[in-house]
Amino acid sequence: MDRVDCAGRPVMDEPKAATPCAVCGCRQLHPLLELAAVPVHCNRLWPTRQAALAAPRGALHLVDCPDCGHIGNSAFVPQWLDYQGGYENSLHFSPLFQDYALALARYLVEKYQLRGRHILEIGCGKGDFLRLLAQLGQNLGTGFDPSWEPGRNQQENLDFVADLFTPERAAGLQPDFVCCRQVLEHLPDPVAFLGGLRLALEGRPVPVFFEVPNAAHTISAAGIWDLIYEHPSFFSAHSLTEAFTRAGFRVLAVQEAFAGQYLWIEALAAGGGDVPSPVLPDRPSLERFASQFASRLELWRQRLGALERRQGRAVIWGAGSKGVTFLNLVGGRAITHAVDLNPYKQGKYLPGTGQRVIAPEELPVQAPDLVLVMNPIYRREIVAHLERLGLQPAVETL
Repeated sequence: MDRVDCAGRPVMDEPKAATPCAVCGCRQLHPLLELAAVPVHCNRLWPTRQAALAAPRGALHLVDCPDCGHIGNSAFVPQWLDYQGGYENSLHFSPLFQDYALALARYLVEKYQLRGRHILEIGCGKGDFLRLLAQLGQNLGTGFDPSWEPGRNQQENLDFVADLFTPERAAGLQPDFVCCRQVLEHLPDPVAFLGGLRLALEGRPVPVFFEVPNAAHTISAAGIWDLIYEHPSFFSAHSLTEAFTRAGFRVLAVQEAFAGQYLWIEALAAGGGDVPSPVLPDRPSLERFASQFASRLELWRQRLGALERRQGRAVIWGAGSKGVTFLNLVGGRAITHAVDLNPYKQGKYLPGTGQRVIAPEELPVQAPDLVLVMNPIYRREIVAHLERLGLQPAVETL
């Protein structure tokens, strides 16, 4: 049965049984941090404020594995997630992110000689990145994603399947290259998924590229706003390497990207060879992260409370997972709106707290005193946009 939190919002019941590490199976997991009620979906926005306030919630019971360095949510229930219809997480409307995606696509096309090839993308979203890979190398592409929408990046050399990828659905595709970005962390059993992918590649040494959020960056930067229910897994370089090795892949390289916020892994669908040995996260850094959590929440609650008492107005810039997590953990009526460049988010409402998402061009009407930048890597881009609008609010990053 569903429960409600202190504000009357629905909270999904939590599973009671302890779960082993999703990567190595270790059962001696260390409790790290617990959050009682966070939105089940950060990237599913709502058509009305009332519906957004009633968005379902679940619990985060974070545990870390001493053997492989993986961090997981032992309270995760995969059946609660639904990525169909209305799930919107494209970042490709930001010029900075466009530059990043283009540089990555060029890197992959050159390194793996992707010209006239067939590329499979698992979790292609709306198809933005697959379109880049197809254009740069005149490649064919097949993308799987339940949130894909007809008309977004549709072109002759691309096929999209609006469903989850399974090995059975890949039968007969025989791709020359596989990419999968910001997906593996959503899966409850990443090793089984990778093993199924390797079987789908039918023993051919196909190169694969995966990108995931970097748990080491979250820990070192005290990135408490990175904790979302949609991610049952938070990969370190060590646990990511372990997952691919256990699934039978030959790991070629693991590296950080996007100012350390992402991890890249490149591998071949063939075992053997030397395996990189990234260091394990150390316990003191994990314990510091947990201890910093409450103090950072209290700091922002006090600051927003003081702004509210002065009748000041604030907005967040970034209606994605960081912004949703920040608002649901900190609250604060002084934050009136969320700003986002993605037109498919504009006019909708954030889960749990109900702020309306607006385009930057609406900011002069709102006249905020403070703009909170959810991701520091976008600060320069955001400040430049504010200047073009003739606005000079205080700008702070989280």
